[in-house]
Amino acid sequence: MKASCRPVNLTDATFDRFVSSGKILVEFWAPWCNHCKRLEQVIDRVAGMSDGRIKVGKVNIDLCPKITERYQIGTVPTILIFRDGELMDELDGYDSGMSPKFLFRFTVEV
Repeated sequence: MKASCRPVNLTDATFDRFVSSGKILVEFWAPWCNHCKRLEQVIDRVAGMSDGRIKVGKVNIDLCPKITERYQIGTVPTILIFRDGELMDELDGYDSGMSPKFLFRFTVEV
């Protein structure tokens, strides 16, 4: 997988600009979260499928307290879907049915 097809690691300082335009999937995760580890390959594959239609980012909740608090993230993994800076939808927790195809389509169609 090309480096440009990987999710972007976001910070409190880069988050707002990243989600400001287009269709964006952002995963909130933590390095100690086993479900986040299971979802990592799925998120990587979604980024690889994007072909410029969506952007994919990741927020480590341990390193980004402002964004985590702003969106009241209480469960990891949590996936937020944005369109042009507006929060459109949210998926909380891990579900083994979260396939790359499902998440990609969910992001595009929201």
